[in-house]
Order: sequence, then structure tokens, then C-alpha cells
Amino acid sequence: MPQHQARRNGDVRQNKKRKRNRQDFSDTTDTAEGSNLDTSNSPKTRDPNQARNSDDDEDDNNPVENFRALLREKRESKRDYRRQVKNTVYDEETGPQLARLQLECRFNFLSFFSNKFSDYLIRIIYGVDIDEYSHMYDVAYRRIQGHCKNWKTMALKKGEMHVKEMMKLDNAGDMALTHLTTHEALGSYYFSKFSPDNFTYVFAWLHQFLDVKGSTPLGIAFMKNVYANLMAEMTQYIRWQEDGKVGDEHDRTALMQVFDDLGTREEWSEVDVNCFKRRRRNESKRTLTKRKGPSRVVIYGTVPLAD
Repeated sequence: MPQHQARRNGDVRQNKKRKRNRQDFSDTTDTAEGSNLDTSNSPKTRDPNQARNSDDDEDDNNPVENFRALLREKRESKRDYRRQVKNTVYDEETGPQLARLQLECRFNFLSFFSNKFSDYLIRIIYGVDIDEYSHMYDVAYRRIQGHCKNWKTMALKKGEMHVKEMMKLDNAGDMALTHLTTHEALGSYYFSKFSPDNFTYVFAWLHQFLDVKGSTPLGIAFMKNVYANLMAEMTQYIRWQEDGKVGDEHDRTALMQVFDDLGTREEWSEVDVNCFKRRRRNESKRTLTKRKGPSRVVIYGTVPLAD
């Protein structure tokens, strides 16, 4: 007999055995004659034919009925929960705090390309004494995580569209980009193509919030290198797709790793939110520290290349 047939027959026999041993609790009653238990002194012993009164109903603790009553209770839907959270979060006090949290999150994500600043930023907005187990902390933390995830996805999507457009224009022109194969050569090419419009197109969450030209020299150098490195790796990733996805040197994982490493280089250890000028009216008087940065493209911490 095949093994699967024997297993199935064994399951059928086991189910029949369970069915024989199953008791019908609705028809079975324990009596003093049929049970070895001494129920003469039990306060809950009564005649099965005796009508149940309200006192007995209150004293009995029937787990089956309690469970069915629990199942009959109306569960709170996700929509009701989100509506409740929205009503408790967006009030006159916390609404402006969340708006400021989102604004600060934009520039912190630009500075570090990571969401590990969440606790630091929450304590700046809500105070250092905020309880990390409080509802407001949880809401702010989830907001930061969601913003960073969406902005990363947006940058990769916009970057792919931007590189494809650059490749299309290059094919119609001198085809200078087509002959570039190394990351260093591609980085130098995109470094020369940097502009405020190109940068805010790829990193779209900064559009209408960032003044690229008004930022410090260190901030501008940082943005140029971020743009050049990411677009160079994006070009390699697109070519990897067009070549049939052979190998894993420039696959999606490598692209995501390059994005995560954009803010970890030692050359940019002094970069922070003060290096970038904001367009908002209430932020126009920020004091910008004039720190100079390298005017050449830095590829993965190697020797700076010529412009």
C-alpha cells in the first residue's frame, strides 16, 4: 500500500475513534448512582428536572456560554481604530507638533538616509521626558518610519525614471553615457549633470522645501555626491535588467545597499540639517554654518575624482 494511502487510512481511523469517545454534554447528566463522586454536599447539586432560576444562572460559570457571548461582541474594526487615533492625535496641541515632525523628518532623512534618528527627533519635538511607551510616542515613531520608507521608495522610483530619460537623451545625442561602464566613470558623468531641478526631481520629498543653491558648500557637495553615486548605481541596475539579470553584482539588493550607505561615509560626518536651507517662511532666518566641502565627486570614499 502506498505511504500516502496508509497515512490517509490512519487519519480516518483516528477520526472515528475520536467520534466514538466524544460525549454529548447536552444529553448527559451526572447522577449520584452513575458517578463515583459524592455530590450530596455540593451546593450546586439539583434535580435535572427542576427549573433553573435566576440565582442559579448568576452563580454558574459556564465557559462555553461566556465564550459565545465574547464571540457575539462587536469587534472594533481597523477603520474605527484609525478614526479614533486620528481624533485623538489631530487636535490643537498635537497637530502642529506632527506637522513640525514631518518637516524635520524630511531634512534628517536627507542628512542621514536612515530612520535611526527617530528617538532623537521625537524627543526634540515632544521633549526629552516623553514616555517611550505612550500613545503619542508610538504615533510619532510610526509616522517617521512610514515617511522614511515612502521617501526611499519614491527616490528609487524617480531615480529609475530619471536615468532612463538620461539614457534616452544620450542615445539620441553623442552617446557619451553608453561607453561608460565603471561606477567611477558614471559617477563623474552624473556629477557634471547635477542641478537643483534634477536633484529635487529624484528626491521629490524635498521639492518646495529645499533651497539647493542657498545651502552651505558642504551641503551642496553632499547633495552632488549623493546624486552622482545613486544615479551611477541606478544605471548599472538598469543595464543589469536589460542584460537578462545575469549575476548579482548590480541587482536590487546592491542598489538598496548603495542607498543605505549614502549617509554613512566619513567624508560627510559633519553633515547635518543645518547644512541645508529651507524654503519655508518661518525657517528663512536659520543660521547656516559656512563649512566648505569637497568640490569634486567622492566615489565610495576613494580618492576624489576630477570634475
